[in-house]
Amino acid sequence: CRTQECCGLRFFGCRASPAMLKKMLAIGIPSGLQSSMYGISNMILQVGVNTLGTVVVASWAMSGKIDGAYWAISSAFGTAITTFVAQNYGAGRMDRVKACAKKGTWLFFFASIVISGIILCFAAPLLRLFTDDAAVVSTTWDIFIFFVPFYLTWSFPNRSAWNQGRE
Repeated sequence: CRTQECCGLRFFGCRASPAMLKKMLAIGIPSGLQSSMYGISNMILQVGVNTLGTVVVASWAMSGKIDGAYWAISSAFGTAITTFVAQNYGAGRMDRVKACAKKGTWLFFFASIVISGIILCFAAPLLRLFTDDAAVVSTTWDIFIFFVPFYLTWSFPNRSAWNQGRE
């Protein structure tokens, strides 16, 4: 604060540009809401699962272990696609922004199909690594049959993302 150099901090000179603040809020608020929705929905779901008994609670916990692998891969795809899009957007390469969004989304779509197939093929042996309880294994399998086939819906190509390069 005491230096007069360009790196000095001046509290009274700090202010946000209204246009920049509007852009930051337009991106930040939806992003923050989206990020919090997973945690909120998980809490609501956990309350319901807890009322269904110990077998279902154990099954839900086990499904989360294997399910976590898909979500880690999903997160990695999202980060990679976002990074490539942001770099090309910053470089002013709007043609590449569209190409990155389109190719990345399709790649994630096909990866989701492959991962779903792997989970469904190998879930039974993997579940037996966690427990010998037949009821828990059976209930966890039922959980997988219910939601693993729908993983690919998280990766459906979003045409609005592809059109970003036209702006």
